[in-house]
Amino acid sequence: MVTWSETLRTGVAELDEQHQLLFRRAAVVREALEAGSGRGEVKAAIEFLFDYAAVHFETEARYMRAAAFPGERLHLAEHAQLDRELRSAAEAWAAEGESPALAREVAELLENWLVGHIHEHDRLLATWLQHAARPGPG
Repeated sequence: MVTWSETLRTGVAELDEQHQLLFRRAAVVREALEAGSGRGEVKAAIEFLFDYAAVHFETEARYMRAAAFPGERLHLAEHAQLDRELRSAAEAWAAEGESPALAREVAELLENWLVGHIHEHDRLLATWLQHAARPGPG
């Protein structure tokens, strides 16, 4: 299980808060599975992850547009790739009947993707925002 740590902090408060929430909610999926919680609780946690990932991606996109971030195209391509993977998982979720194995797979996918994405892409964005002293989206 991957969890939030200070090594993932970007220095952009809104993005860090959203990252932390995504990690906490992925942990909720895992905890619900381990506790043998009902499918409804697991399903609600998975649906939140799908929905909130989209909210987070839009937040980052607003920052990139507001700051004329030169890495925007690549960064958005990374978001699109995860979105495709999450949509595929959602389709499998619907087809397979809310499998605990699939729920665990989604939590792991998101956690692992977030770590790599934060280190590789979000830190570049944060550095651009901080050094360019550009305001966030308003």
